[in-house]
Amino acid sequence: MSPAFRQQLLYPLLIALAGLGIASVIDISDLPRQPYYDTFTYTLLAVGLYGSVYGIHLSELKNHTKIVLRAVTIGVLLKTVIIGLALYLVSGNAAAFLLGLTVAQIDPLSVANLIQGGEPSKLSPRAKTILSAWSSFDDPMTVLLSIYALYFFIPQSGTGDLVGSILPFFIGLGQNLLFALVTYFIYKYIKKNFTASIILLIACFVAAVAFQWMLGIAIIGLFLRPEIKKLPLIISGAFYIAVLLLGFLLVNGVFWLQGLALGVGAIIAQIIVGLLLTRDLPRDERLYLAFAQQNGITAMILALFFERDLSSTVGIVAPAIIFINLGYYFFNSTFFKKATNQI
Repeated sequence: MSPAFRQQLLYPLLIALAGLGIASVIDISDLPRQPYYDTFTYTLLAVGLYGSVYGIHLSELKNHTKIVLRAVTIGVLLKTVIIGLALYLVSGNAAAFLLGLTVAQIDPLSVANLIQGGEPSKLSPRAKTILSAWSSFDDPMTVLLSIYALYFFIPQSGTGDLVGSILPFFIGLGQNLLFALVTYFIYKYIKKNFTASIILLIACFVAAVAFQWMLGIAIIGLFLRPEIKKLPLIISGAFYIAVLLLGFLLVNGVFWLQGLALGVGAIIAQIIVGLLLTRDLPRDERLYLAFAQQNGITAMILALFFERDLSSTVGIVAPAIIFINLGYYFFNSTFFKKATNQI
């Protein structure tokens, strides 16, 4: 049994089943409504975002800025439409496109855990950089877009005013950018002081979690990088905690067919968008990025957010995450290896 199989599939599956078992014995169905739950999940998300960006090679990022920008803008929207269409064909519900947004991103915890944990040499530094940046920045963008998207699918949950519904998105975007900018100016004066940098980083995490500035903490990871030897361990811990939470969510019911449609749609969408956005890269790197779809804590957070207005969202998204991650392992352990061996 390969280390990749254990790390990417076996251990997460066992932990998810353990979570389901615990939730079957202990009534935790109201866990998402507990006052500490949002803080806890956003902490995990912040760790994933920062950890993924922390490993980005900045020189490589400068060479591929256009790919990353297209991925987190056009790519997110195109993937949402493709995924939503797949679910709509099965369910006939127009809100399928909203659910498509929940899995349109690539999970940064999974990517950071993969890269920090030592991915085989098939993943070049350039591909690592693109995948890390892609997963780090499309994640907070989908969180911000969810506020805007909910207006079109659930009008009664909004203000009834289009401007009033769009405004929170741009306010949130501005707050994230301002947060990162202020942190950068502070960092310029203390960057040679390790202790001060650690204190600033902790303060940034507190602020990011408190105000849900996930895009801000991702941007901060590009420049505020004190040496943290335990970071890979922290990332792995956050990843498996997220998987455990996924197991907890399964106790409230599972809609396997719709979850399968959502999961297959996400995999197909990543293949299409990945190939479209990486036309200038070598074939093996294009293939890896095309089959890089993984989902985790962000999809869960968005599912919980939508659950308030769309019942059964969690029951659809949770199995979709399982199918997506199973698909990731299958393609990267069989098809991808065969394809790259032919190059």
